[in-house]
Amino acid sequence: MGLVKKGLRTLKDDGIRTFGRKSIQLGITKRYDLTSTNVYSRDWDILLILDGCRVDVMEAVADEYSFLGDEIESITSTGGGSPQWMANTFTSRYADAINETVYVTGNPHTRRVLGPDTKGLFGDVGGGVDRLEWFDSMVPVWELAWDEDTGTVPARPVTDHLLHTYRNTDADRYIAHYMQPHFPSVPDPVGASLDLADEARWENNIWDRLASGELSFERAWESYANNLRYVLDEVSLVLENVDSENVVLTADHGNAFGESGEYGHGQGFLREVREVPWVRTSGTDEGSYKPDIDRESVSTSLDEQLEALGYR
Repeated sequence: MGLVKKGLRTLKDDGIRTFGRKSIQLGITKRYDLTSTNVYSRDWDILLILDGCRVDVMEAVADEYSFLGDEIESITSTGGGSPQWMANTFTSRYADAINETVYVTGNPHTRRVLGPDTKGLFGDVGGGVDRLEWFDSMVPVWELAWDEDTGTVPARPVTDHLLHTYRNTDADRYIAHYMQPHFPSVPDPVGASLDLADEARWENNIWDRLASGELSFERAWESYANNLRYVLDEVSLVLENVDSENVVLTADHGNAFGESGEYGHGQGFLREVREVPWVRTSGTDEGSYKPDIDRESVSTSLDEQLEALGYR
């Protein structure tokens, strides 16, 4: 077991122990399999994407959620950020499977990367093909339920639209792409939203504040873990309202908290960015929740949404 992972297994609810903190800040990292795994190469019926989730932060809260099991498995993501993950996941090789998939997504990169206009933030990663047409259907939750106060898409609207489509369609597969635990943290804000320039340079954001010491490691990690708990509570609700023996929790990418001097994501060479959870579980529909999808669209522009999340 790598030193970082071993240290982080000793986390407490109120933060991270000194051993794990020093391991991360020194950039101590274990080798990992560079061969990425496309989620379509694996078997699942419902795939829950927890945006920006590290493996070890999920390990840290695992004993609070029985559906996470005793050990968190992992895979290597197809990208170091959401745009690359989308571009490298929804490919022509898996077009038939994508055609059988309902994609419920709170991620505002979706249309820009997968649609015909591929002016991406990390280069034209989309390729100019309208891959949105490949899906059985796509629900753009980021257009329907953007929360200007938090600067992100809350988890509940994603849950609502997932359960609504699940109960009213007969697709073979469903993907719900939650925006948490990606900063900003909904239940535990730690200041300004992220601000990433088009050249992929982080400026005046939580990661810079963390690197400079303006924001403590313990405080940033606590906020990150609380944001994961927030979305895992939604996962609990989903699992009580679907009938499936084949539900998987994963992430599009992780985050660097100082390993090799890096912070945030986009660094495709780092294990902490590319290695993501892969948790198999199941759900039983108890009919305990009726989705609320009577939400008005907001006028916030796509650029404003991406800026709040730290991509412009």
